[in-house]
Amino acid sequence: LIPGGTYTMGADGMTTPPPLSKPNTTAKAPEPAIAKPTLPGLPKAPGRALSLSFTARPRELPAHTVTIRPFLIGATELSQGAWDKIGGDDKRRWRSVALPIEMVSWASAKAWLAKAGGGLRLPSESEWEYACRAGSPFPFSFGPLPALDGMWVRANSEGRTKSVTKHRSKANAFGLSDMNGNVSEWCQDSWLCDYKSGPNDEAPRG
Repeated sequence: LIPGGTYTMGADGMTTPPPLSKPNTTAKAPEPAIAKPTLPGLPKAPGRALSLSFTARPRELPAHTVTIRPFLIGATELSQGAWDKIGGDDKRRWRSVALPIEMVSWASAKAWLAKAGGGLRLPSESEWEYACRAGSPFPFSFGPLPALDGMWVRANSEGRTKSVTKHRSKANAFGLSDMNGNVSEWCQDSWLCDYKSGPNDEAPRG
């Protein structure tokens, strides 16, 4: 089990990231979390300290310290093939077993996870950001700017979703791919306009 740690969630306009904190070796692991579930196998996202260093948008303020316990998260976005094995409500536009499931409501995503069993759940926003950045001090795990060879956006996707395995060779330090781009991903939290009531642990807000 990889120990948990502390990181700075959000941003405060800083230009120099603070030093990494020491991992918390006494943290206990919670129930498995899943934002991008795959069947089978969920790699562990190790606890590490990280910080954000760029000009913040209002909804990313203020920066605050968050302590995260180890958790499980899917290595890729959930494929349509995996979704259909269990079944759920969706309004997908593109169809292929290798494409990510899309056009799924928050309620439908939670219902699918409940049917899948095994304690699977949506991650909190603090868990998701932690997994997405994977120890990087920048907005992206691969640096301060988007990397088109490692993420699908309108400029390189032909306006459609792409296979969940296309970017496996571009996975971040936690072994996760397509955390940025391709399709949007749900978190457990209710929407709040800023981090004034931001969490100090992995618990969802709202």
